[in-house]
Amino acid sequence: AVDALLGHMESCHSFEPAFDGLSGASNRSSVAFFSYKLLWNQWRNINASMPVLSNGLVVVPDPHSDRLYAALGTGEVAGVRLTFKGDNSSSGATLQRELLYLDSSGNNLTVRAVDDVDASPVGPSLEATVGYDPNTRGYYKVQQNIRKRGTMELKRAWSELYIFFDGNLGLSWTAPIAYCGNYSCFEGVVASDIVLPYISIVLDATWKKLQADSSSAVGRDNSSIFIVNQFSEYHPSQTGLLVGASGVPLAHTVDKLNLTNANACPYPVVTSTASALLDKYNQNWNHDDLKQRGTTMLLGGSLKYTTCNESKWHHQCLRVEWEPVNLDPHNNSRWLVVVALPVNSLKFASNAMDIMADANASLASITSNSNRHMQ
Repeated sequence: AVDALLGHMESCHSFEPAFDGLSGASNRSSVAFFSYKLLWNQWRNINASMPVLSNGLVVVPDPHSDRLYAALGTGEVAGVRLTFKGDNSSSGATLQRELLYLDSSGNNLTVRAVDDVDASPVGPSLEATVGYDPNTRGYYKVQQNIRKRGTMELKRAWSELYIFFDGNLGLSWTAPIAYCGNYSCFEGVVASDIVLPYISIVLDATWKKLQADSSSAVGRDNSSIFIVNQFSEYHPSQTGLLVGASGVPLAHTVDKLNLTNANACPYPVVTSTASALLDKYNQNWNHDDLKQRGTTMLLGGSLKYTTCNESKWHHQCLRVEWEPVNLDPHNNSRWLVVVALPVNSLKFASNAMDIMADANASLASITSNSNRHMQ
């Protein structure tokens, strides 16, 4: 989606050099319309009959991007946001298609509904974010920081984890707008967003499959699947943050706008497992042994790493597997997927190991599937 929108803008600029995509109302409408068409191809077949969160938002469990837009350093923004919204009394949700607009004459990012026929904005502004400045947002800052490093080669990159203008937590896949082909003429950013609650819901669905196939030995108090922000070339301070987790409470929801480290989250199994892994690997998420798929045994309930004798099948022993997942082809961002299961579930469920292998394979594909839609 990002490459397609950027390609559209570059094609328009090649035919009309004065075109920057956002300086005039007609240009912003063109960018917003093209963004809408790109995202609509992803969303048109998504099933809306899913549970609604307490604030009316439905988190879609299929690979997708939630927003697609372009922004200039001078303040203009144009794009689209697609969400399912409903209420707890209804059986399903309604797809909301909304255009995002901001021009340099003001600083209020406005959201308007989309006409079903020609994708033009209709009706009054549905919401407005006062004082919106693209230069201060996570998607824009990552490209600014790459430029400040002195490189001329244009780079796609993931943003830091941050709070979007509408209050959701997430991260953005970004590409620079630079029609000359390098950062010397950097003008803005094309970006696509993914919200973190989606990650947790996918992980929870995988956990439920493990529970169903591994007998009653697997419970919320002795197992989890979670993702840690393992490495970030451009955002090293966010190493160790919890990206998502199975179970209730979820690591991130739209009702709890916070970022937390995996070893200090409110979910005990995640905290204990993350703390034990850090103790074992010198408090370093980027340890060489964690850069490849691995397995260890932990004594559940302890924040300290303890070797667990697998032959004794202690009821508190946890088998922990992990697998790193690169988010981009240049290996500038990497997540660590961690699966913690009680040993006795592996003993008494004849196919539990096969299920765990399947789970790891499906988890490894979460990011690649999402990237396919966003990039």
